[in-house]
Amino acid sequence: MVKNKGKNLPIIDIGFDEVWEAENWYGTIFNKPRFGLRSGKDKWNLGDIPADLPELLEKIEDRGDRMSLIRKRLSSEIKRPEITQLINSSIVSTLKRWKEVDKEFFPILSIMIDVSLMQFEPRYRACFTLSSRAPFTKDAFMFNRYLDFADLAMHEIMHIEFLKAYASFCIEQGLSEAQIDHLKEVLTILLNEDARRLLTRLDPGYTKHQEARAKILAIYINNGGSKGDFKNFLKEIIPIIKQCDFN
Repeated sequence: MVKNKGKNLPIIDIGFDEVWEAENWYGTIFNKPRFGLRSGKDKWNLGDIPADLPELLEKIEDRGDRMSLIRKRLSSEIKRPEITQLINSSIVSTLKRWKEVDKEFFPILSIMIDVSLMQFEPRYRACFTLSSRAPFTKDAFMFNRYLDFADLAMHEIMHIEFLKAYASFCIEQGLSEAQIDHLKEVLTILLNEDARRLLTRLDPGYTKHQEARAKILAIYINNGGSKGDFKNFLKEIIPIIKQCDFN
């Protein structure tokens, strides 16, 4: 993996994970987007996943057999010169883009969510995907050629660190797991306030979250923004999340 080094800052290891990629192909084809898509569609765009694959998979009922076909097709695809070039060039350009913002972003996020940099993950994995779908885990996220890497990375790392620091607190305050899931997406509007100069475009959010995002941003600013008490800010906005119907 290509390694992005920054003194006393978390590191992002950028590469390609064939096992995770196969799982993401399955999720892209069979899983419905949890928060909807701005296109209004109820299925993910395939991106660079072979267009004939969904029809072939629909003829197979067993998930294991579907995954076997996906792995076989993926192994073949990544040997194609144009796909190899796409993956390699994306990794190189991604590393260059991240170096433009990493030293500024991590301190901004640390202050924003009131979490010490020492408590951040020391390393994150960023894995290229051919899909338009780019999921994340507790210390890793996917990226593609359709979105600016730094914009996406800031969004996903904010998810990772917010959930690690405050998921238990949100449960104590009466939020369900589903509501916390929505809250993490609503909160990325704070990037537009504190990390605006690092973004190539404002963090757009999902359509169903727009009203809540506007409300919580106003509350955040009214509470002093990044100079305010983040936990008190959460206490103030959690009732809003409880009242929202995001279905």
